[in-house]
Amino acid sequence: MSHTSDNTSDLGLNHRGGPPGFVRAYEENGNTFIVIPDFSGNRFYQSLGNIESDRVAGVVFPCFTTGDMLHVTGIAENIYDDEAERIMPRVTLITRIKLTGHVWIKEALNLELLAPEEYSPYNPPVHYLAIELEKMGKPAKPDNSRATLLDIKKLTKNISRFTFELEKKVTFKPGGY
Repeated sequence: MSHTSDNTSDLGLNHRGGPPGFVRAYEENGNTFIVIPDFSGNRFYQSLGNIESDRVAGVVFPCFTTGDMLHVTGIAENIYDDEAERIMPRVTLITRIKLTGHVWIKEALNLELLAPEEYSPYNPPVHYLAIELEKMGKPAKPDNSRATLLDIKKLTKNISRFTFELEKKVTFKPGGY
C-alpha cells in the first residue's frame, strides 16, 4: 500500500444544490455520465475553474431523510453554448462527468430530520436532457422567437410599461407563464 500526496494543490469543495432531479444521468457507449447545469447561484464559479485545470471530479449526493450518501468520481468537462444546448436544451453551460467509480454508504450522515423537507424557492428549474425530452415526445429544441421593443411608456416615477412585438405568434395558456 502506498500513499501519494501533493503539497502544491488543495482540495476544492463547492456546493451545487437544486431541486430533486436537477442532476441528470444517461448512458452512452457503455459509459455513464451525469450532467449538472450551471446557474448563477452565489456568482462564484470556482468549481468551473477547477474542472478546467484538473478534470478529476467527485460528487456527493446526500439523502437527508435516510442519511445515505452516494459518492461518485469521474472525469469532468465544462461544455458551453451550442454544444451544451445539444445535450441539455436551454442551458448554455453544463458540467458533464464520465463516471469512473461510485460508493453507496448507508446511514453515512448521523442526523434526524425534525421537520418536513422544504426546498428553496430560489432553486433553478429542473432541465431535462435532449434524449429525455425526445422520449417524452417534446421538442428538444424549442422554437425561439425574437422580440423587438416598440415602446416604453412611463406610468409613474418608478413604473414603466414596455411594449414588444414578437417575430412569431406565441400561444400560451393564460396564467400559465
